[in-house]
Amino acid sequence: MQFQDQTLECQECGNEFVWDKSEQAYFAKKGFKEAPRRCRACRAKKKQEQKAEEAKEKEITCKICGKKSIITQDLAPDEETICFDCYIKKSPAA
Repeated sequence: MQFQDQTLECQECGNEFVWDKSEQAYFAKKGFKEAPRRCRACRAKKKQEQKAEEAKEKEITCKICGKKSIITQDLAPDEETICFDCYIKKSPAA
Protein backbone atom coordinates (compact mmCIF):
# COMPACT_ATOMS: atom_id res chain seq x y z
CA MET A 1 0.00 0.00 0.00
CA GLN A 2 1.29 3.45 -0.93
CA PHE A 3 1.23 6.09 1.84
CA GLN A 4 1.76 9.83 1.52
CA ASP A 5 2.31 12.42 4.23
CA GLN A 6 -0.96 14.11 5.23
CA THR A 7 -1.54 17.39 7.05
CA LEU A 8 -4.29 17.04 9.66
CA GLU A 9 -5.81 19.35 12.28
CA CYS A 10 -5.71 18.28 15.94
CA GLN A 11 -9.18 18.23 17.49
CA GLU A 12 -7.66 18.98 20.90
CA CYS A 13 -5.34 21.96 20.31
CA GLY A 14 -6.39 22.97 16.80
CA ASN A 15 -2.82 22.97 15.45
CA GLU A 16 -1.96 21.32 12.17
CA PHE A 17 0.33 18.29 12.26
CA VAL A 18 1.83 15.97 9.67
CA TRP A 19 0.77 12.35 9.75
CA ASP A 20 3.78 10.93 7.99
CA LYS A 21 3.81 7.83 5.82
CA SER A 22 5.83 5.76 8.31
CA GLU A 23 3.25 6.45 11.02
CA GLN A 24 0.45 5.60 8.57
CA ALA A 25 2.15 2.27 7.84
CA TYR A 26 2.37 1.60 11.59
CA PHE A 27 -1.33 2.41 12.03
CA ALA A 28 -2.22 0.09 9.12
CA LYS A 29 -0.07 -2.70 10.60
CA LYS A 30 -1.93 -2.35 13.92
CA GLY A 31 -5.30 -2.53 12.10
CA PHE A 32 -6.36 1.08 12.73
CA LYS A 33 -8.57 2.28 9.89
CA GLU A 34 -8.92 5.98 10.77
CA ALA A 35 -6.40 8.80 10.88
CA PRO A 36 -5.48 10.12 14.34
CA ARG A 37 -7.63 12.98 15.60
CA ARG A 38 -4.94 14.41 17.87
CA CYS A 39 -1.35 15.45 17.28
CA ARG A 40 1.44 13.44 18.94
CA ALA A 41 1.76 15.91 21.82
CA CYS A 42 -1.98 15.80 22.60
CA ARG A 43 -2.05 11.99 22.26
CA ALA A 44 0.83 11.74 24.73
CA LYS A 45 -0.90 14.16 27.11
CA LYS A 46 -4.16 12.18 26.95
CA LYS A 47 -2.32 8.91 27.56
CA GLN A 48 -0.60 10.44 30.60
CA GLU A 49 -3.96 11.69 31.95
CA GLN A 50 -5.47 8.22 31.51
CA LYS A 51 -2.57 6.64 33.41
CA ALA A 52 -2.99 9.18 36.23
CA GLU A 53 -6.73 8.39 36.40
CA GLU A 54 -6.03 4.65 36.50
CA ALA A 55 -3.52 5.19 39.30
CA LYS A 56 -6.32 6.75 41.40
CA GLU A 57 -8.54 3.68 41.03
CA LYS A 58 -9.09 1.63 44.19
CA GLU A 59 -11.00 -1.61 44.61
CA ILE A 60 -13.52 -1.58 47.44
CA THR A 61 -15.95 -4.08 48.90
CA CYS A 62 -19.44 -2.66 49.30
CA LYS A 63 -20.44 -2.56 52.99
CA ILE A 64 -24.09 -3.21 52.07
CA CYS A 65 -24.11 -5.95 49.41
CA GLY A 66 -20.49 -7.21 49.53
CA LYS A 67 -19.89 -6.66 45.80
CA LYS A 68 -16.44 -5.59 44.61
CA SER A 69 -16.36 -2.18 42.93
CA ILE A 70 -13.86 0.37 41.65
CA ILE A 71 -13.79 3.96 42.88
CA THR A 72 -11.59 6.89 41.89
CA GLN A 73 -12.30 9.43 44.62
CA ASP A 74 -10.60 9.66 47.98
CA LEU A 75 -12.69 8.72 50.98
CA ALA A 76 -12.47 9.95 54.53
CA PRO A 77 -11.47 7.20 56.99
CA ASP A 78 -14.97 7.15 58.53
CA GLU A 79 -16.81 7.25 55.18
CA GLU A 80 -18.79 4.19 54.03
CA THR A 81 -17.52 2.32 51.01
CA ILE A 82 -20.55 1.28 48.99
CA CYS A 83 -21.05 0.37 45.32
CA PHE A 84 -22.88 2.62 42.88
CA ASP A 85 -26.01 0.41 42.84
CA CYS A 86 -26.37 0.59 46.64
CA TYR A 87 -25.65 4.33 46.56
CA ILE A 88 -28.54 4.83 44.12
CA LYS A 89 -30.89 2.66 46.21
CA LYS A 90 -29.88 4.56 49.35
CA SER A 91 -30.36 8.04 47.81
CA PRO A 92 -33.73 9.74 48.25
CA ALA A 93 -35.84 9.79 45.08
CA ALA A 94 -35.73 13.09 43.22
